[in-house]
Amino acid sequence: MNKNEISLVLSKCLPLENRRLDTPSPEDWVNVENYFKTKLPQEYKYFVDLMTDFSFPGDIYNPTSKILTNGNDDIILVYETEIKNSNLSKNLIPFYGIGNGDYFCLSIEDGEKSAVYCTDHSTGEVSKEADSFEDWIIEIPNFLNG
Repeated sequence: MNKNEISLVLSKCLPLENRRLDTPSPEDWVNVENYFKTKLPQEYKYFVDLMTDFSFPGDIYNPTSKILTNGNDDIILVYETEIKNSNLSKNLIPFYGIGNGDYFCLSIEDGEKSAVYCTDHSTGEVSKEADSFEDWIIEIPNFLNG
């Protein structure tokens, strides 16, 4: 799925962002991938880039805090905080905080081919929500309207 196809899906279910935000640079993504020692799905990077155009409920974590973003925390800070203070698996990268303590995550081990997982903060359970990031994007309208 390319960036335009992802944008089309998002345009059907999300309002436009009302302010001009900066898009993460290729170097920002390299820094994140180096930190986690993995490659992230390209669709995920396109999705985060598009968060400069769309307003998403909850917190989509940013690859850097050095640019003008949506104000959400950076993904490395969230990961480090959750590893230290919760039962989050070290293999999971939280990329979306729903707002109740639960996260949607990617697998470090699976890298570019990662499924999307959801963690339940109250039970510690992890469930597979989509077989790939592309599949998760396709389901966003159902998730947001369901």
